[in-house]
Amino acid sequence: MTTARLWIAISAFAVYCTCVQAQNAAPAQPTPPKVAVNIEAQPIRAALKALGEQTGLQILYRTEELSINGVTTPRIAGELSAQEALDRLLVNTGLKYEFINKHTVRISAARPLSSIAASDPQSRLAQANSPSSQHADNTNVPTSPSSTSELDKTHLEEIVVTGTHIRGATDLASPVLVYTRAEIDQTGLGTVQGFIQSLPQNFNGGASDSTVSSIAGGGNAANAVGGTGVNLRGLGNDATLVLINGQRVAPGNTSGNFVDISLIPLSAVERVDILTDGSSAVYGSDAVGGVVNIILRKDFNGEETSARIDTLARGGGEQKQIGQTVGRTWGSGSALAVFQFEDANNIRSDQRSFTTALPVPTDIYPSSKRYSGVLTAHQALGDSIDVFLDTELGRDTGLHNVTLGGSEPQTEILSNATNSVSANTGLTWHLFGDWHLEGNALFSQVYTNATEIFLPVIPGYTNGTPYLHNLETIKEGDLKLDGTLWTSGGSSLKAAVGASYRQEAFSQDAVYADFNQVTSRHVHAVFAELYAPLITAASDIPFVKRLDLSAAIRDDDYSDFGSKLDPKFGIYWAPTDELGLRASYSSSFRAPNANEFFDTTSANFVYVEGGYPQPGDPNGNANVIFFGNQKIGPETSHNLSVGLDFKPTALPSTVFSLNYYRLIYSNRIIEIAPIQNAFLNPQIYGPLIQQFPNDAAVAAFVAGLNQVPGFRCQPPDGAFYAWVNIENTGLSAEEVQKLLLEEAGVAGIAGAAFGPGGKKYLRFSLVSARNLLEEALERIQRVSVHWRAAVLR
Repeated sequence: MTTARLWIAISAFAVYCTCVQAQNAAPAQPTPPKVAVNIEAQPIRAALKALGEQTGLQILYRTEELSINGVTTPRIAGELSAQEALDRLLVNTGLKYEFINKHTVRISAARPLSSIAASDPQSRLAQANSPSSQHADNTNVPTSPSSTSELDKTHLEEIVVTGTHIRGATDLASPVLVYTRAEIDQTGLGTVQGFIQSLPQNFNGGASDSTVSSIAGGGNAANAVGGTGVNLRGLGNDATLVLINGQRVAPGNTSGNFVDISLIPLSAVERVDILTDGSSAVYGSDAVGGVVNIILRKDFNGEETSARIDTLARGGGEQKQIGQTVGRTWGSGSALAVFQFEDANNIRSDQRSFTTALPVPTDIYPSSKRYSGVLTAHQALGDSIDVFLDTELGRDTGLHNVTLGGSEPQTEILSNATNSVSANTGLTWHLFGDWHLEGNALFSQVYTNATEIFLPVIPGYTNGTPYLHNLETIKEGDLKLDGTLWTSGGSSLKAAVGASYRQEAFSQDAVYADFNQVTSRHVHAVFAELYAPLITAASDIPFVKRLDLSAAIRDDDYSDFGSKLDPKFGIYWAPTDELGLRASYSSSFRAPNANEFFDTTSANFVYVEGGYPQPGDPNGNANVIFFGNQKIGPETSHNLSVGLDFKPTALPSTVFSLNYYRLIYSNRIIEIAPIQNAFLNPQIYGPLIQQFPNDAAVAAFVAGLNQVPGFRCQPPDGAFYAWVNIENTGLSAEEVQKLLLEEAGVAGIAGAAFGPGGKKYLRFSLVSARNLLEEALERIQRVSVHWRAAVLR
């Protein structure tokens, strides 16, 4: 399906919605059928969520009236109508219900809040946390004549879930794991990243505050900022989509390859939703391994101060945290402000027995300081419009000591600073019935700055000079329409359609190489969803207690590589009250990040020293041109997920689940790391290596590259970097550095390391005339330099 055809379908659907507006405008008194209900005794908010999932009701309530500590509902089970279930569920809670239409019910206080609180000395008004995974249905619903005057013009919210744009839909074919704030607090973990890392769905081989590179996943896996990403299914941090209140945020790190969740204050989190299924048909790029949606708190009235200190028995790694939350609610809206500060000390290698052999100072865990803040607000305008604002701010600074051993050890101190800001604002408009139109505008930006300090000081290098600046920016606008198309008895058909426009910009200033790169792209997207709970228990069909179908499709059109169309289909079948079976199929994709696209528009010269086997000269030296694939495109996946859930009646609090998934991930984007491996593994990389017979052929090749529009290739006499073997020179690293500085104009020497065969290598960046470099290297190693290979990466 092309974008044009999808737009035609959306336009036709909009016309249909206009035609049925009059039919849906007047709410009718419902006569819902009986359905299988099984809800354990639990807090009122959780019980209502379960009731909505099991009956298909859209449940609205004023959060202030459901925030009474100690109020729990009794256990209810059996074939019940919605009214019967509500009667039993709300007994002795001080709450009442009122149907707005056939599938929408409002919960409200049967008597003033003050009298409810006063009736139980142990109860008090507590934090009123929104259960909504997005700004959904915050409307004023007209009350019936039987309603009390105090409940007129009440601000209400609807229970919705992550993984769909349809309000009130629960796609059981792709179940969502929901971790509430209470459950997060019960773990004893004090940070968002700590909680995410504790989940079995997350693979901890990805970027975290204790790693400098990721083990799993494609693309650029470096973690230069000590940030923490999410890595569902172990496919890499860049294959998991991270949302805040259902919206994207700009990725960070020095290559823009993951969202740093450590910049989100835990004090501001209401809940975390985890969807472990491909969801590009709903959200677009990056949702290959799944989606993590972090929902911020809202409707909190009061002040809350938190403080935390974590210590380790063996020393080092002490963490201190303090947070302040202030919230205010009023009849038609609320506002919340959160600030949090974290200070984490480093762990030195000499503080752990298994790393005492490392030279000191070397950190096995870096130190960091994080400042983060959140501001949210929403306000009802009249009876049908609600406006909202979400803002997140963060600053993270880190320090990491690494010492290279030997007779003359050298310490490299890596420091980084990250500043982030995100703001999302918009409105939700209640049109008619349960139809809503929502629009929003998003701005998100992450700035990263990295520096290096060398001790002892390297001649010609200025300590503390920033060597890399990165700036990632997202600007996005979204428009969405959703509601019920058709209903009959216990069956219904819900739909959502929408469109999105996003601009992404990325700039990278490699100060050490005097190399600045800027790129940007725009993305147009249209999408549609259907959700159909076709059969319920009231249909009285043998072996079909419930049958749900769901479908979604999304077309993303990128300005750099083209369009990508992704569908998703799901089915849920419950043959009995105890057993449910589910299956879903989808395709997903990950668009190349900006850093990967840079490789398609520039080339680097790298000096490869002897010891690395090379075509035509196994023991020689070569200067190599590394450049990117000009035909780079999106990574793609096909996802199949099936499972069953067994809820034995004899064990009402127990659920047994069996899950199977098959994910085929294709067109992965990788980089050769280290790049010399292109010569160590010719059986793998041989087809990517192009040899040149002489320097004239090299010059012609470089000239051809520079004729490509937007392509930049550093000339042989320009900036590049090298590894030089100094093991057998008879000179110290400092003497080599001095010689290269004085005779070849070398700049940005970065220290020594060990290469093939344990030989000591000196890594440096240089701006030099080729002949001066050759002369200096020949005096040191008595070798020659040739520019006679190119590697496509």
